[in-house]
Amino acid sequence: MNVFEEHGVRFEYPSDWTLSQDSEDGNVAITVESGGTAFWMLTILQDRPPAEEVIQAAVDSLQDEYDDCDIYESSEQICLLPTEGCDVDFSCMELINRACLRSCEGDTTSLFVLYQTSDIEAEETTPVLQAMTQSLFWEIATEMDDDFGADPAEFDNLFGGAE
Repeated sequence: MNVFEEHGVRFEYPSDWTLSQDSEDGNVAITVESGGTAFWMLTILQDRPPAEEVIQAAVDSLQDEYDDCDIYESSEQICLLPTEGCDVDFSCMELINRACLRSCEGDTTSLFVLYQTSDIEAEETTPVLQAMTQSLFWEIATEMDDDFGADPAEFDNLFGGAE
């Protein structure tokens, strides 16, 4: 297990997955790829766009790219904060894919989490992608309302790795 800790966020990811970062207009995108079809991406969005708009823009993009997108509501949280989200199933290159979209807002920035896998490796990678999302700790979340604040101790060793 590896730990990423920069830009006010922390998360765990498998040591055999590849991490990359990109920055544009103050927004930071961190992508972790499995080497197969699965990937997990966290984007830190400046100017705090509303979570609903972030999710709708992502859904619109998927619908523009792929025919026959099936959209399902989701209540999965990130950083124990109220979250907008949905899951989108679509086909590409004869594979059934699922993209899980989640967004929440802080005082000055918003987070957007997208993770995706295809049917050929979903059984293996979906639990890993979900564990990465559950391990996400956002500094800003601890500064917000105590009812929604995250406790970093709750996120330790989700992958069963060393301390």
